[in-house]
Amino acid sequence: MSIKFKLFLVLIFCLGSTGGVGYLGYDSYVNLQGINKDLRQASKIKGLVQAIANSPFYSSFDKKLKRYVNKLKPNYRNRAFKKIVMAYGERNRRKLNNSISNFRKQEKKFTAYLEANLLVYESRLQSLALALITSFGLSLFFIYSMILNSTFRPLKALSNRMLDFLNDRYTYQFRVPKKNEVGELELNFHSLAQRVLNNMEELKALDSAKSDFLNIASHELRTPLTSIKGSLSLLRTGMDKLPKEKSAQLFSIAEKETDRLIRLINDLLDLAKIEAGKLPLEKDWVSIDDVIETTLYSLEGISKTASVSLAYTSGQHKLVEIDQDKVQQVITNLVSNAIKYSPQNGTVTVAVSIDSSNHLKIEIKDEGTGISPSDQKLIFEKFRQASGPSSPIVKGTGLGLAIARAVIEEHKGVIGVRSQVGKGSSFYFTLPDWKQDQVTLDFGKKAS
Repeated sequence: MSIKFKLFLVLIFCLGSTGGVGYLGYDSYVNLQGINKDLRQASKIKGLVQAIANSPFYSSFDKKLKRYVNKLKPNYRNRAFKKIVMAYGERNRRKLNNSISNFRKQEKKFTAYLEANLLVYESRLQSLALALITSFGLSLFFIYSMILNSTFRPLKALSNRMLDFLNDRYTYQFRVPKKNEVGELELNFHSLAQRVLNNMEELKALDSAKSDFLNIASHELRTPLTSIKGSLSLLRTGMDKLPKEKSAQLFSIAEKETDRLIRLINDLLDLAKIEAGKLPLEKDWVSIDDVIETTLYSLEGISKTASVSLAYTSGQHKLVEIDQDKVQQVITNLVSNAIKYSPQNGTVTVAVSIDSSNHLKIEIKDEGTGISPSDQKLIFEKFRQASGPSSPIVKGTGLGLAIARAVIEEHKGVIGVRSQVGKGSSFYFTLPDWKQDQVTLDFGKKAS
């Protein structure tokens, strides 16, 4: 119930009770005035009757007596007074005296009745005046208490909570507020406070991620630059003395480390485009077999160096509408990660299938140490890498999987991982836009 409606009810109740007492007081006052009027009238008539009883008959008294005919109440007084008027008009002293004697008896009873009622109404009027003052005072107190308890105290408590929040002493504890104006204000404040706290947690997470990124990026930048500088320094100081094979080796080191720097910078540029929502896609229909085979061929050097075999299960002549370079970058990232985490003489398998949603599914399996459930929730975030006792951190920026997720989501697909510690990992992504390559199928059938 709103405070406005409560206050309206309280005002109606207070005004009703005060008005009721006031009406009774006014009614008593009117009755009291009527009694006083009747007493004054009775006093005048008493004087007039006394005058005609002790004086001769005068015509002037006839007019004075007739003035009160039919004006006396109740009826028994009026009837008794009419007898006096009739006797006076007949100039019958005996009949007049009897009528006056009877009227005086009636007036005595009537006057006694009026005086008794006068005392009653005076006492009632005093009581009602006291009740009116009391009712008015209680109404003011009740309205004040109602406003204090329903408005000022809750506002004061809410103000204290706001001050605590401003002074970092606020602990968010949600409670269902009352359904009134102050409750709505409290609910809005709690929502705002929760949003601020959530933003603070996000800022802390971003700050932590920034620190992680600075550690990773500084290492990734410093290491290749150090290698490049060392190689160039050796070449500069011993160009004439170094054997040709050694010089070629130093040039090769500088070239590889330069490539590492280029990849890092490209990752950062891609991330900036993704965050700005400006990741352009140049889609075309291409063979998924060609894309995967080209990618695996480019990674043969890395796999041989790591003593890891690459295996591919054909997609059976499927065409996909994709940005080939972007999807190839995703496959490269997933396969190279699988190679990094695979044991020597292990195998990384790439397979293509159709999932339950009729999307083309590309899956990369390795025989590595696996990823813990807690790390599985983090690895697709920026600057995150799976690490732990069973999977020590491998050098990298932690941007590859975040970029891969953005690329696949731009293709309206899904990317994910299934893994058990000690049993390897299986990364997969889906592409919804695909079709069968009928030309290749028909050519294969003719050739066979």
